[in-house]
Amino acid sequence: MTRAFLLLIAMLVVGGVLVYSGVLGRDSGAAPVEVSAAAAAGAEAKLEALREEGEEARLNDVELTSLLRYRPDLWSFSAVIEPEVALRADTIQLTGSVLTDQLPADAELDQFRFLLPDTTRVSVAGTLIPGAPGVATVQVTSIEAAGMPVPPRYYPMILDRLGSDDVLPRDAIALPLPEAAGSARVENGELIITP
Repeated sequence: MTRAFLLLIAMLVVGGVLVYSGVLGRDSGAAPVEVSAAAAAGAEAKLEALREEGEEARLNDVELTSLLRYRPDLWSFSAVIEPEVALRADTIQLTGSVLTDQLPADAELDQFRFLLPDTTRVSVAGTLIPGAPGVATVQVTSIEAAGMPVPPRYYPMILDRLGSDDVLPRDAIALPLPEAAGSARVENGELIITP
């Protein structure tokens, strides 16, 4: 069952954490924004200004959630149901559900698949740490599945399945930033992407 559990976590990480590198933040003084197609379009406009004019992009968690939900063809690599991003201080958290029947075939999982619910809620949290230009390095600080914490000793195993780089800390993964982005940092609930 441990291997099946790791596969479930890996599916969410592939579907969500890879997306963190491209978008997030909160504009201070702005009116609250709802998760919507309009919020996704606004976030894309900020990223376009970064590419074309070299403007720093500040995107909030609502904009990132909107990109994941309304532009999954561009911003997601897996079928995560109702993905949601939360930014608190310097932490990025992605929560979403994964369909059990979309998990890859696995002998251990197949023995217990009928006991699993149709979907399982998974949450991954991390912080951005300094890395190479054009790359965001996310250090995973917590993973939960169905409300249960995954012990940190399993993080390297999960990240290794995603092709984690040997140069990185064992609990971190490098993610490409959007075109023309040099670096990204999270401050006060904003992801700030700079040229």
